[in-house]
Amino acid sequence: MGASTWGETQEEASKNIREVLAVMLEEFLEEGKDIAAQGIVATEGAVITIT
Repeated sequence: MGASTWGETQEEASKNIREVLAVMLEEFLEEGKDIAAQGIVATEGAVITIT
């Protein structure tokens, strides 16, 4: 599972990512998934990810 979001300001982007993470965690719990095994990483600031 993956997710991304953005905002016009850093504050808006931070608020949006907290909402996305809350939804993701809720889904993991509902599905009985081990949250620690999901490799969730949350950062603040500029991030570049290459997969």
